[in-house]
Amino acid sequence: MKKTVLMTYLLAVSLPAVTAPEIGQRQLEQAAIAHEQRDYTREVAILLQLAERGNATAQYKIGVLYFDGHGVEKDYTRAHSWFEKAAIQGNALAQYNLGVLYTNGQGVEKDYVIARNWFEKAAEQGVVGAKYNLGVFYQRGRGVEQDYVRARAWYEQAATQGYASAQRNLGVLYANGQGVAKNYITARNWFEKAAMQGDAIAQYNLGVLYESGWGVAQDYTRARYWYGKAASQGYTAAQTALRQLQQIQR
Repeated sequence: MKKTVLMTYLLAVSLPAVTAPEIGQRQLEQAAIAHEQRDYTREVAILLQLAERGNATAQYKIGVLYFDGHGVEKDYTRAHSWFEKAAIQGNALAQYNLGVLYTNGQGVEKDYVIARNWFEKAAEQGVVGAKYNLGVFYQRGRGVEQDYVRARAWYEQAATQGYASAQRNLGVLYANGQGVAKNYITARNWFEKAAMQGDAIAQYNLGVLYESGWGVAQDYTRARYWYGKAASQGYTAAQTALRQLQQIQR
């Protein structure tokens, strides 16, 4: 049974930002301590004072608290409002998170064009998740005309920063010859980088390459190994492939 390499598209809200010192740094440090102690009510009180005075980092972090529902009732609309205030001031992770909200339609109407614009601003400041998501947008034609060449360019930027999902999807482009000449050896190299970081789909894709002999000598033992790694993480396709391979080898 012929198998194909797979990819997924993941979008996630980022973790709290690490920023350069600014006005209110002492209060930000106190808020960070409250966060570590899971005293979210105190964290909200400290951050609100700063956020209302225009502190971009506090505005960003208040947005995260509203998104997560820590210390306040979960409210995507308010999260959007605070992220927007911080993003307009140039906070890169707030820009990224606005892109996420518009992508998922959380607190705002879903709008891939606006999402792409915010991801671009974040990517210009080096946010690796934004680069990956732009790769997804160009690969799938979300808010832009589908363009595998641009997708590859964005994936490469994120992949070279060690982003596992980008490494895996870059491998898929090379395996399928999308936006680049088909090259199973290069595909395998990118799958290996992602697989070593625990990416289950990359592990499964390596199993496909070894079972099929694409870019490598056909090797059922290695195929079984990689299927097993992905299967142990609950990846259904790998579990099925592993059972089928075991039947072949009987």
